[in-house]
Amino acid sequence: MKALMFSIVNRKRFTLSNSPLLTRNTHDLVPTLEYMPYANSRIPNLNEIAPPRLFHSHIPYPSLPVSIKTSGCKVIYICRNPLDNFGSFGAWTLLAASFGEWDGELGETKQGLFAKYEDLMEETVHHLKRVAEFLGFPFSTEEEKEGVIEEIKGFCSFDCMKEMEPNKNRKVAYFDAKTMFRKGEAADRVNYITPSMAERVNKITEEKLAGSGLTFRLSLVVGR
Repeated sequence: MKALMFSIVNRKRFTLSNSPLLTRNTHDLVPTLEYMPYANSRIPNLNEIAPPRLFHSHIPYPSLPVSIKTSGCKVIYICRNPLDNFGSFGAWTLLAASFGEWDGELGETKQGLFAKYEDLMEETVHHLKRVAEFLGFPFSTEEEKEGVIEEIKGFCSFDCMKEMEPNKNRKVAYFDAKTMFRKGEAADRVNYITPSMAERVNKITEEKLAGSGLTFRLSLVVGR
């Protein structure tokens, strides 16, 4: 998602052939607010970053500082299917904490856009147009005819990004960049959790989200 957003808002500045994504890791271009700008006791002047400024955070929307919520910045909230999230992180505490924070506050507003990871994977072009419109960088009719959206989709695909040099042999903070690219597949849970585990996750998911209006396609794992 970081690569997609960066490519969308900077497509007038860079072509895909000279995109900074070819030489710099996505986490450098769209830093995580919790630690990257403030590492080593730094207090950065975020105004010095050329607009449009893009940042990433793992903090649930209701837990963000009031200053961010009232700043007028736009927030895109990406949510993943609980079963895949559970299989990917391998830690139920993380999943339960995320559910505990959901109250639908962000919703679909001028400031907030909610999207599911699985929907982005299945209907990428549709959601790229949706994201671009929301961010204030809509694709023109000419760009659509010229295949610009499809080009960005291919350039920022998981398989393509995984093979780029900055994402293979460099470090991001304390991590090897390649560890950030595991599989990126929807419904990959079938390879990691059992039917009984899936049933337990589904039950807790339904209890946590009851009455929220937030739903997922929850199906039991058939087997490994």
